[in-house]
Amino acid sequence: MDPIGYQISKLAHSFKSSVRNECEKRGIPSSYFQIFRCLHCNNGKISQKDIVEYAKFKPSTVSIVLSNMENDGLIKRVKDEKDARITLIELTELGNKKALEIKDVFDSMDKLLESELTKEDIDALDRILNKALKCLERRNNG
Repeated sequence: MDPIGYQISKLAHSFKSSVRNECEKRGIPSSYFQIFRCLHCNNGKISQKDIVEYAKFKPSTVSIVLSNMENDGLIKRVKDEKDARITLIELTELGNKKALEIKDVFDSMDKLLESELTKEDIDALDRILNKALKCLERRNNG
């Protein structure tokens, strides 16, 4: 049996490759995934600082990707209504459409994986993965 970390790494790589291939068929670069997910999970509007924290990317990387997304017409920058010093990143209509396409890709990958697992398998996997994630987060934050 392969070590657990190796198996998780292989699974993550395979999942990411499958998602990347499906998204690239739709003209969505892989560098946009996390930012789309971040925006979609926050009702399509979030600060750049929060994107950095959520996506776990370097600020310079987020800045470059956001500029590219803005040039592609997927996002726009707007002032926060509560604090004009803060600029929020907001999905455009096209950006919302692409975010939904990415969500559909992830949903189809989930369905594919779930088709091979029982309800009990899924519940156990969820519990085990959350336990492993908490263990690693404690180590990284401690």
